[in-house]
Amino acid sequence: MVQKKSIKSSKKKTPKKIKKSEIQKKLVQDIKLRQQQKLKIGQQFNKHLTEVNFRRQQAHTKMFESLALKAGLGKKDLQLLWEEIGRRRKIQRRFESRGFEKVQKQSFSLIKKEAQRRKKIRDRYWKLYRKKYKARAGNPELKFYLPIDHWTTLLELTDRGMFGGGRRRDLGEFSYDLDMNIDYDGRLLGHHFYPHAFIRTGDIENPYTLKVSQTLVLSHIPLEIGRGDFHVDEIRVDLAGVGHSRSVSGHTCPLEAPHNLWDTSELTFRVTVHQFDYDTGLFLADEVINRRLVSGIPDEDVVEEINLSTRLDARDFYVLNNGLDIYMHVDIITRVSAADEDGLAEINFSQEDTDGLYLGCTTLIGEYEG
Repeated sequence: MVQKKSIKSSKKKTPKKIKKSEIQKKLVQDIKLRQQQKLKIGQQFNKHLTEVNFRRQQAHTKMFESLALKAGLGKKDLQLLWEEIGRRRKIQRRFESRGFEKVQKQSFSLIKKEAQRRKKIRDRYWKLYRKKYKARAGNPELKFYLPIDHWTTLLELTDRGMFGGGRRRDLGEFSYDLDMNIDYDGRLLGHHFYPHAFIRTGDIENPYTLKVSQTLVLSHIPLEIGRGDFHVDEIRVDLAGVGHSRSVSGHTCPLEAPHNLWDTSELTFRVTVHQFDYDTGLFLADEVINRRLVSGIPDEDVVEEINLSTRLDARDFYVLNNGLDIYMHVDIITRVSAADEDGLAEINFSQEDTDGLYLGCTTLIGEYEG
């Protein structure tokens, strides 16, 4: 007689249901944790780079002093030489700054006029087509607008360190604004980002970088019950704004190679869709947009015009229909970098000088599979 083997059921265990509020909280914590881990690694790298640059600067100073002493200059003469070099650089810096400020005023005047013109066009457009866009929601379009959290992060700031050299050195300067106006009341006024980052290298020729991030998490209610997963074919982002960017190449130290590639300004827009997967207990993430909106090159002063509202980007991914909310993670990343003496870089969409970047609905366009 053949003995029958017992066969265990192959059915999957029903996953434990998790409250939406817990998933939402876990999502935000997960995003922040990853950003913090990346930031920590970058800080460790910058700390080592600062030490390397400090030792290099010491070597240059000692070499200059050695050459001066061989030429018969005493310590007092050497100190006077350092002071004269510093005085002449200050005069030159004031002359250059006045010219840059004059051009910048003209740019901001044009920005204000362009922002007003765009606002009139937008108001007219929405008056004509708002009802048609609303009718397309879920037919099939998934519109993301409702905010659940937002925050800002300083991702990178080069440590200038301590520099000697027998004179008072200009260590440069930096500034940044990370203002955001988020429409938590749902009045459909749009979300506004006001990124601004500025650096000037001063007397230090080493690379100087400032990188900041503005993050907004949006949500969408669960997909329609009784239908299959949602296949995304295209994505449309209602993002527009007028701002300013500029960069100035620094004066290269004769003992170093040029750093032309460092004198840049960049503004990057990134969108990631996050979903919770019951089977794995993990968040699935699809980066659907990663676009550089501003990419400045050395020695430019530019009025930056951004308008993605009429553009459709082809995509191919699925949104799970598991009865849970869907989350969209929006990042505006601003980065400026410069090198050599008197290098300068800036991106400005600040609330003080411009109307910033407007973000309306971000829409996933596609169809239900079933």
